[in-house]
Amino acid sequence: MGALITASLLFAPIVAGEEISASGLLKSKLASLKTLALTYHQRLGGTSQKRETGTFYLQRPAQFRLVSNDQPLVVSDGDAIWEYDALLDQVKVKAFDGLSQWSPASVLLMKDNDLDSAFEVSVFAGEDQTHFLLKPIDPAALVKDISLSFAGSLPYRLAMTPKSGREVTIELTVDAVNEVLNPELFRFVPPVNVDVIDYRN
Repeated sequence: MGALITASLLFAPIVAGEEISASGLLKSKLASLKTLALTYHQRLGGTSQKRETGTFYLQRPAQFRLVSNDQPLVVSDGDAIWEYDALLDQVKVKAFDGLSQWSPASVLLMKDNDLDSAFEVSVFAGEDQTHFLLKPIDPAALVKDISLSFAGSLPYRLAMTPKSGREVTIELTVDAVNEVLNPELFRFVPPVNVDVIDYRN
């Protein structure tokens, strides 16, 4: 977590006993994002080469749409998550509860109880930037830590360090926040003649 180490040198930590806890501050920032439209650039490890780009739409409490340049379309209507791979003519469906706890969508949609039960949170804050470090409480968790950085009230970077691989860094550019989003973004109807694999059954 090179960026976070740098942040620890530049920003003063907020310690327990101050006006608001680290987890309380993160909960407040996440809860303020009722709807979100953003462009993202994801890269693996410390390389500057862009690995994946796309757009992401979020609407609390459980709707999102992920459109990538080279990955399947993923849509959550709040009850189910639809993953459409046009190259394979295949759709996979699972219940929203099956969303990976370590996915970027899950982090940005986290509820207060999920945050408290899953992570220990620390924070480093500067003039207009706030950097959160989330360490899983469960020693069997698939990731070592997650960092989430805000400029003011808006997220601009999310990074995860899995136990089995290199850090994944996602740079976020917010295009719209708390604006009315088209409900069709969060609806998905499988195209005709594609294979539908439904894991809810």
